[in-house]
Amino acid sequence: MISEQPPRRNQSKPLLSILGIFTICAGLSALIFSGYWLNWTWTGFLHKTLWDWMQSLSVPAALAASAFLFYLALSRNEQKTAQRRDQTERDIASDNQREALLQGYLSQLSELLLSNQLRLSDPYSEGRYLARAQTMTMSADHDNTPPIRCHSEKKPSPVFI
Repeated sequence: MISEQPPRRNQSKPLLSILGIFTICAGLSALIFSGYWLNWTWTGFLHKTLWDWMQSLSVPAALAASAFLFYLALSRNEQKTAQRRDQTERDIASDNQREALLQGYLSQLSELLLSNQLRLSDPYSEGRYLARAQTMTMSADHDNTPPIRCHSEKKPSPVFI
């Protein structure tokens, strides 16, 4: 028997992104250091001060940070939307199941009432006990409340048969 494993997400993609960003930063650092160390005038780095570097790097850093924060907010919003959609689907499935149970109950009760002439039968007949038990079970399942166990409890029954 071969056990099937769920498909794994491509986990190398974030690693490649981080590796690419690190490579670009290392290359730029090497170029800047070489421009200062070897006095390369063609790089344009020779007469730059720390203040010049801060001015030229602050805008891209702010844009990158805002893009990252926007991505985080968007992903959280998508997660919440997916959770709400899943909950709605579960609620719909539960409602459909309750509707099917109710339809089954109504068809059984209609059959008992019409074919067995339950309305004209003795109040202590088996048919009435069966209908009463089905009604109590159905009302308990439908309302998510425990069924009424005996008549000594001072609770009114929802349907008298």
